[in-house]
Amino acid sequence: MSDYAPLMPAFLRHPEEAAIIGRMLAGYGELEFLLCMCMRHALGGNLSKASRLLFRSRGEEQRLSIADAILRPFYEEHGLEQIWVGARRAIGSCKELRNQYSHCHWFDDDELGLFFTNLEKGAKTPSGEIIIEFLHIDVPLLQRQEAYFRYAGNHLIYLENEQRRLAGNLRKNPFQVPPATDKPPRHNPPELHPIRRITLGGE
Repeated sequence: MSDYAPLMPAFLRHPEEAAIIGRMLAGYGELEFLLCMCMRHALGGNLSKASRLLFRSRGEEQRLSIADAILRPFYEEHGLEQIWVGARRAIGSCKELRNQYSHCHWFDDDELGLFFTNLEKGAKTPSGEIIIEFLHIDVPLLQRQEAYFRYAGNHLIYLENEQRRLAGNLRKNPFQVPPATDKPPRHNPPELHPIRRITLGGE
């Protein structure tokens, strides 16, 4: 088979960025698994029930809503609500980043680096030319975003172990609540990395 059109050529030219993006795309599923483990303890240790409740729904936002409905009353009862609020907010931000990279297209430049765009926004216009905006990312920004995934996961690891402690299955929680971390931006600021615009002809 001819290799004239390699999959994701921009990623082949930017392997470090590609690796981080790949870890975030795959890592969101691990956040949902940790969420399921927290639900398990709120449901009396029943992992099968927690899995069915969470994963029968296809949408990430709906899964977060289901988890919130089950976990919030438990955490309110045990003085853990604010930690859960922080965890849910962080997971929601990770979901936005994950979806951003799941549904985008890529452009790269030898001097300026790697850019992404989402065609859905322009495609929703009823007629005329479609203007595509390519937004810049680089390794330092992606590292901040990946660290935020770990921040969200560390919240869930703490909560899951605290639930184990409350159930009498753990003498002491070996983890701590992660210190507050700011949500990273979705892309680099346009004033430092100008947006690349491409116009598709109208009909």
